[in-house]
Amino acid sequence: MGDNENEENGQDKLRIVESANEIKKLQKIFYGILLKYKHKMINAPVGYRGGGFEDKLYWFEDLGFWFSHDVFENNRYWNGFGIQNPNLGHRLSITCEINIPFSGINRRVAGAFLKDGNNVYVIHRGNIGGSREGVGKTLFLRHYTGDWIEVLDGNRLTKVALIGSLYSNKFQYQLKQFVFEIDRIKKIARASEFNIGEAELVDEEFSNEFFGTKKYTLASNIREAQCNHGLIVSSLSKELKNRDYKVANDVYRDLYIMDNDKKITMIFEVKTDITRTNIYCAIGQLFLNNFSPNNNPEYILVLPEKPSPRAKEKLNIMGIKVVTYKWIPNRYVFDLSACSFCDLDNGKRRK
Repeated sequence: MGDNENEENGQDKLRIVESANEIKKLQKIFYGILLKYKHKMINAPVGYRGGGFEDKLYWFEDLGFWFSHDVFENNRYWNGFGIQNPNLGHRLSITCEINIPFSGINRRVAGAFLKDGNNVYVIHRGNIGGSREGVGKTLFLRHYTGDWIEVLDGNRLTKVALIGSLYSNKFQYQLKQFVFEIDRIKKIARASEFNIGEAELVDEEFSNEFFGTKKYTLASNIREAQCNHGLIVSSLSKELKNRDYKVANDVYRDLYIMDNDKKITMIFEVKTDITRTNIYCAIGQLFLNNFSPNNNPEYILVLPEKPSPRAKEKLNIMGIKVVTYKWIPNRYVFDLSACSFCDLDNGKRRK
């Protein structure tokens, strides 16, 4: 049997976990891992469309979100998250839910676990709810800037959003990215902004992208690096904001900088490794998604390490600058010295 036949039969795809015993075990591990992080337990009122309840919450002040878990309607584990500070005494709103069915495939329940050997990943189908009309899966699909992976979902292939790697030491940050991304998407509904538009249109607000590139990938080779992509983008965004740049992103571009006339002056493409395939992909994304005869932005490739001298020379010929990054406790840091935005120190600011 050839490789194509294997792929068509799903032998190289990850499957959503369906075993009731395994799901129960992973759900327990899920909230057990979360509660290892610094938190405070608080009883607070939580509201939802049509009602509310008093709940025991776990407030992660350093991360900026609260978490609660329960068993709902005899068919799913409920994992609720919100970003309001429960210490303030206000009735809290649920930002997002990552609910897991007790067993089997239930596509009406948004969350699920994936296993790849000893690795476990948390995914979401994009079913989001809220108290406002227009909040739902269509809104998520239209505005979500993260990656989609393709998995075996029972008897079919389904594209799902990858939240994070459960056993990663960065899982809490991956989860935070997802929670705040859902909050951003719901704010779009509140503002009645339902169209992102084509690549040349500018989104003036940066969204904390939590992972991935702008296309779905086959889930036969998930690596933790895929879960960290958005953390890198968000860290770079904060660094540039601290230098008084106006930054934004959209479904086509990891990050870009605008001047006062909303003209894009710099475009960043972030990759989590320096494989030849990733470099080729980055070049295509930088040029094809951004080419315009009326604009000539600076192209910047963001990598975990410097490419080979030969590759760097070719990138220079194409006009692509390279920024490198590394992880230190709790955040990513960047070497920006190779790029012209170091002119910020000379007063050339674009806020």
